[in-house]
Amino acid sequence: MRETIDRQAKFFEASTPDLAKLKSNYEENVNDIVRALENDPILKQISENYQIIYTKLVQVSGDISKIVAEYYGSLNKSIAEFYKKLETSLRENVLPAWEDLLVTASKMLGDLRVQIVNVVTELIQQIWESLKQYGPALENYTKTIKELSRPLNEAVQELVKATTETIENLIEEFREYITKLPTIDELQNQFNEKLEKLQLLENTLNFINNLFDQLHILPLTPESLEFIEKLREYSEAKITNKHIHDEQLLKELTKLLVRALRSIWSNLDISSSLAPTDIAKNMLSAILDLTSESLDLLGKMPMVLSFRFSVLNFILNENLEYIFSIRNWIFLQDFNLHGHIVDGHNIFTFDGQHYSFPSSCKYILAQDTVDNNFTVVAQVNNGKLKTIILTDRENKFVEISDSGTLKINGKEAEYPQHLNGIHSWRLYYTVWLQSEYGVEIMCTQDLKICNVKVNGFYTGKIRGLLGNGNAEPYDDFIQIDGTITPDYVTFGNGYGIGKCAPVAARPVELVSHSDICSDLFGLQSPLMPGYILENPSPYRSRCDAVVHDAAEKEKEAAACLIAAAYGSALKMKGIPITLPSRCLKCAGPNGQRELGQEFTVKIPNNKADIVFVVDMDVSHALLSNLIAPAILEMRDSLKIRGFTDVQIGAIAYNNSQLYPALLTSNGGKINYQDNLAYVKLNGSKNICVHCISQELPDTKVVEIFKVIEIILRNIVPQSDEKAFKLALDYPFRAGAAKSIVGVRSNNLEFDNLFKLVRAHLTDVETKFNGAQLHLIGPVKELSAEGIPKEKLIGFNSRLIATLDGKDIKKRQKLQFENDISIDFVLKNGGWVFATNNFDQMKPNEQKKNVNQIVNTLADTLFRTEIVSECECEVVHGLHAQHRCTIKSSNFLINKKVKTK
Repeated sequence: MRETIDRQAKFFEASTPDLAKLKSNYEENVNDIVRALENDPILKQISENYQIIYTKLVQVSGDISKIVAEYYGSLNKSIAEFYKKLETSLRENVLPAWEDLLVTASKMLGDLRVQIVNVVTELIQQIWESLKQYGPALENYTKTIKELSRPLNEAVQELVKATTETIENLIEEFREYITKLPTIDELQNQFNEKLEKLQLLENTLNFINNLFDQLHILPLTPESLEFIEKLREYSEAKITNKHIHDEQLLKELTKLLVRALRSIWSNLDISSSLAPTDIAKNMLSAILDLTSESLDLLGKMPMVLSFRFSVLNFILNENLEYIFSIRNWIFLQDFNLHGHIVDGHNIFTFDGQHYSFPSSCKYILAQDTVDNNFTVVAQVNNGKLKTIILTDRENKFVEISDSGTLKINGKEAEYPQHLNGIHSWRLYYTVWLQSEYGVEIMCTQDLKICNVKVNGFYTGKIRGLLGNGNAEPYDDFIQIDGTITPDYVTFGNGYGIGKCAPVAARPVELVSHSDICSDLFGLQSPLMPGYILENPSPYRSRCDAVVHDAAEKEKEAAACLIAAAYGSALKMKGIPITLPSRCLKCAGPNGQRELGQEFTVKIPNNKADIVFVVDMDVSHALLSNLIAPAILEMRDSLKIRGFTDVQIGAIAYNNSQLYPALLTSNGGKINYQDNLAYVKLNGSKNICVHCISQELPDTKVVEIFKVIEIILRNIVPQSDEKAFKLALDYPFRAGAAKSIVGVRSNNLEFDNLFKLVRAHLTDVETKFNGAQLHLIGPVKELSAEGIPKEKLIGFNSRLIATLDGKDIKKRQKLQFENDISIDFVLKNGGWVFATNNFDQMKPNEQKKNVNQIVNTLADTLFRTEIVSECECEVVHGLHAQHRCTIKSSNFLINKKVKTK
């Protein structure tokens, strides 16, 4: 490196004289030019200016040359000094250290090799000594094991040999069987022989010839004879497989048939000179009679053949390939009308149109304009749905608000409500309105999504923002007077109720496809299976529009709302579907919200979720003095034990009701705080099979119907099972202590096999969700030695509870008749509280009974420490909810309540 730098420096110094010589020559040439141009004043002036510029350039060039020379000199000096210091450092520091490292490493590797050799040698010596010491014993063990295993080996060998021989024999027999089977040609020959023996061809020809011969008996015209002969020739040709031109012959037959009919009609003309024969008169009379009687039937044929369009006309005049499209198969069509309103302003009509109509007023969504059987009205404020109202022809109306509040004829009420012809009820995530005139409304509890289903009877009879429902999208924007508006703004403003400020038309914008909507409505989306049954195009288009209008942070939520509306539309048609995972979030802190996230919780803390499943067939005294007070006092009892956040759900049912009822209070909230004693169930009734046969005179037939009803009740899940299933679907919070308390009016016997099987399946689900189970109901043959029956309150697998307290020793002397519900509760570590003697107790004893039950249930939640594994999972395809599995459970007997 140093030599290279020296050569460059010498080259620069050597080139400096050449530059000076070049400079001198250049100056002489310039002076000659200047002297030659001195006589011209302009050029002289230019020359002077140029000389000045040149002088300055020469001066600058000299300065640059000087600076460059100095720079190269200093650079050369610096490189030389650096090279010397680098060489000194390598020689004095790096090389000695590297030599020391090599020596040390070599020494360490040598010592390590020696140690490894010594250890391995010592290990081999120990193994060898052990083999010498235990060698004879091992040889004996080996011989013994070999002798013991010899029969087993022989048996295995015989088994393998026998199995092999059996398989070979089977294969050989199968091969022989196959070879004995007749070939296809032989089967065909046998079939042909059978046909020849039957003489089907000859018999068929003879039958047709006889038939045509019999026709000659009738008074036929020459034209009809010609038609019959032609038809006879065609039939014989088809039967004998002769080659004929079908299309040409059929055309000829058609022409001959027309000519024959005309000739017969002309011969039967009344005004002609030739009178018809009696046979012809009878034929004409029969034809005329048939025609006159069939006129009404023919008039009804379009109704028979038309479901939502004329099937016959469609087949005859349209493209037949469309018939075979999966979405248009008749047996897959849902003939109800479905319309949707999403986020208060996104409208999806009955016939598949969609538009946005942000407004602030009351609007008619759907109305029966023929018989005025129902009207669905929406109250919108700033483009958000605040209230939806359903009225019927008797002017009864029911409305729900975005807070979940229910009003019946203007008065606040709680769910469920069943008036004459109008029903309203609530589930955990949705609220429902229904009119027996054929309309049903399902909304989310905040009215973000509302589905309106109308019976297909009203096809083409509806007006409103949801269209007219006649399976023709082009005329959806039809006004009440029957005119079709050119745009949705004029259409929507026409259905305002009262003085509504008209909604202004928005400028048309080209909306591009968004990535979020492409993901939600793509081929990889879990919504994809529903595409063939419900057209996703309107929802995809509306998704792109709402994403375009939404702020950046709200785009995903807006798109997911449209996807949820599409999923809800499918669910309303009974089509199972699941939303994309990005649209499903569980309630809770970060780390517990995303679908599929797993986490561990330890309870109890300050949260408790309790669900009471109450059989309303219990006595009024039991309901008023035990069940209702227990529910009301449970909250206070838990608060004393540190549970400051308590959610209590109440589900009511009875034997006559078809469905259980989820009870609400405080304006439609499922956190129940009312008095259960005042609840009256008046929903849909179970079908009473034997009641239908009461008017029959034969008592044996009535008994048969009763037996049929008993069988159906055993096979089909009844209201009690539906109620318990509804309790299991309760949205329990992951970090809350969970409990389900069942109240029964009767025993659940083991003789019901179907209920027993379903109970075991429910048992698995219950353990999966981590809820404690308790029972309040009758217990047969309940007794305990040394305790009066009237003082017995309840028991679990360890303790017995009386009016005076709890006892662990006397639990072993407890006797009772077991049933499905009691067995179910005890296996899950719960309490069973007997109601046998409650009605006979004195008021103060009844109060003690209530306190004992309430304190026992609260103590069980308080003293049971549980560690659960929880996961955010999909519920009903449209919602996300935590499900927990108990990993460990420990009952702390000595845990004390903290006093403030």
